[in-house]
Amino acid sequence: MSLLQKASIITTPTAYAEDYLYSIKPAIPFGDELIVNGNFYTNLNNWTLSTSTPPVWFQGMMKMASDGATFSRADQSFTTKVGVQYKVVLDKMLNTNTLQLKLGTSVGAGDLLNASLTTIEVHTFTITATTTTTHIRLEDGGSTEGGYVGSVSVKEITDADFDFTRASTGTRVNEDYLIEDVPYNLLTNSEDFSSWTNSSLTITQDSSNNYPNTSSGTYKCVKTGGGTSQRIYQTYSMGGQAGDTFTLSVYVKPTETIIGLRLTASGTASVYTDITVTPNIWQRVTFTHTTTGVYTSLITWIYPCGTAADNDSSTGGDAYIYGAQTVKNSLPKEYLKTTDRLDIPRIDYTNGEGSILLEPSRTNVMPYNQTIDTGWSKLNVTVADNQTTSPDGTKNAGLSTVTSTNADHASYDTVSGALTGGNNCYISCFVKKSTTRYLRLVEGYTNDSIYIDIDNATISYGGSATNGIIENYGNGWYRIGFEFVANVTGDAQLILYILNSSNIQSYAGNGEAVYLWGAQVEEGSYATSLIQTSGTAVTRSADAADNAGNSDLINSTEGVLYAEINSLTQTLGSSDEAISISDGTLDNRIQVYHKKNLSNTIAYGIESGNAIQFFVSVAIADISLPHKVAIKYKANDCALWIDGNEVDTQTSVSMPSGLNELQFASGNGASQFYGNAKSVMVFKEALTDLELEKLTGYNNRELYMNYYNRLSYLGLLEEYNVESDINNYIL
Repeated sequence: MSLLQKASIITTPTAYAEDYLYSIKPAIPFGDELIVNGNFYTNLNNWTLSTSTPPVWFQGMMKMASDGATFSRADQSFTTKVGVQYKVVLDKMLNTNTLQLKLGTSVGAGDLLNASLTTIEVHTFTITATTTTTHIRLEDGGSTEGGYVGSVSVKEITDADFDFTRASTGTRVNEDYLIEDVPYNLLTNSEDFSSWTNSSLTITQDSSNNYPNTSSGTYKCVKTGGGTSQRIYQTYSMGGQAGDTFTLSVYVKPTETIIGLRLTASGTASVYTDITVTPNIWQRVTFTHTTTGVYTSLITWIYPCGTAADNDSSTGGDAYIYGAQTVKNSLPKEYLKTTDRLDIPRIDYTNGEGSILLEPSRTNVMPYNQTIDTGWSKLNVTVADNQTTSPDGTKNAGLSTVTSTNADHASYDTVSGALTGGNNCYISCFVKKSTTRYLRLVEGYTNDSIYIDIDNATISYGGSATNGIIENYGNGWYRIGFEFVANVTGDAQLILYILNSSNIQSYAGNGEAVYLWGAQVEEGSYATSLIQTSGTAVTRSADAADNAGNSDLINSTEGVLYAEINSLTQTLGSSDEAISISDGTLDNRIQVYHKKNLSNTIAYGIESGNAIQFFVSVAIADISLPHKVAIKYKANDCALWIDGNEVDTQTSVSMPSGLNELQFASGNGASQFYGNAKSVMVFKEALTDLELEKLTGYNNRELYMNYYNRLSYLGLLEEYNVESDINNYIL
């Protein structure tokens, strides 16, 4: 059996949605059906019915037959596991009167779920069991029939998906190596059109024409008659410049042949387009617009036009709509659902391969980090915005050009009291060579600095600057920066000096110039992902991923916890950065972590019944680079493997109990992991040394596939038994 088959949980940088980071294994996320006769095919057997006014069977449904005075009820109990989540699904098929759905620890109790259902649709809920037996009750809502139930289902949730939170947007480097907002869909409530502003339309949710493979989220736009401006729209606050490009897309099922789409940037020309569509089928329509001036907001409009081109005053033309999206750039991108645009994980491609990016909360105190001709000061330079394509793929980077004055030449921005005096901070920006290779980046209040040679991608230090970077972002762009200690007042000043071809700061200018974009000053000892600003400081909230797995997927007796990870810095601050399996507390846990207050240190340990079994620290070369780490745990047989080598063993160890949760943190949610994760796995058995060497080793697949291809070319595969070798050494 391969290692991938043996793993009970596998998380990789693949799928995600609001509030969730999905794992790729287990593939089947739900257990067996726990409700007996939940489809009511021929009768209501296995349900305990109220005696005075019992529900009745009606054409494959359960009818809550109230007599106007006595409640009509149906009960059933099922076996559950304490602390485990269950998915509850009920299909209300007829009658909009109130149906009560209760789940609880005793008959008739609603302490786990007490929902009043009036809409005719599929209702979905999640509960967490608190006892070994859980009771479900269906009940009418009072003096009228409670409705008709087509089916009811309860299944254990056996997936290993992480609950994910980040109460803000963020940025990432996407698969095209461009810096991108997360989420890239700029619209909120992309499926709930009742929250949009509408004009001369009636917006109603209509489950009779749902978009394929969805249970809700389809709305019908009904035109109320003649008159202009029959549309729905949503305004998104954002700052930008002329030349920014956006693409609007929406799924529609129109009754007639024209759909109108429109994008408007505040203070600029409004652009409208008619799109010919096929009536009565679902299709995705798109529209791309490039702005013509400076703006502070973007408005997305949708018009059900009818049959008359560019005529929103016509009658008729109602349409079902689903899944609206507005994105930067000229491609519609894969549709991404949003509600409040928060809590969406980031898959980052900065290093060429996708990884899960988790970062602490940071605030960019630079109020104008893209528009250097707005809010910035100039010292013997001229500045123009929107001169070339920036690392986010749009033409919004500025150009700073020296004047002929014989003096220093710089662009700079200043903020007062934005930092905490004495704290470690990081200053950075993106630069691209225009006509000069030499620059000096300075924090003005401390005079700490780095000197940059763009051609050779090298830096040297001035003052007390430390931890400098010059990182290649492609297309000639580099992110440069360094760590400094904020002055007593907490003021900050980012200065970019343009040096001449002789690497001299003060000179008579001769057209030397550099492109500049993405300035950032943040409290912390290293640079984090770009935080966009447009007039004020902006905070990105911390990422957190936890609550994956359960006792069926995690073995408390023996197993392996594996992670391919790197930290965001070589030296951590005052908190460990952990990945653990636990019982949700610190009392019983197995964890691997980057060690606080130490440089380049990986540690691992086990705690059982609030008794520390061991915690061991191991020094490695550079924790900011990816490493494959595995903890084997079994009574009196524990080991730590890093990059194909066994680096520590423990032979006197008791195992923890009740392990049921995998998280990017320690057992109680503290010591959050911040860094990149290419893979996290859990195994329910202690692997052999050979398996652990394979699991944590580097380049085994490439090595043996090259070997295989070479011997295949020479016709020597059978003689050298290469198939067996490959199966032994690769996953």
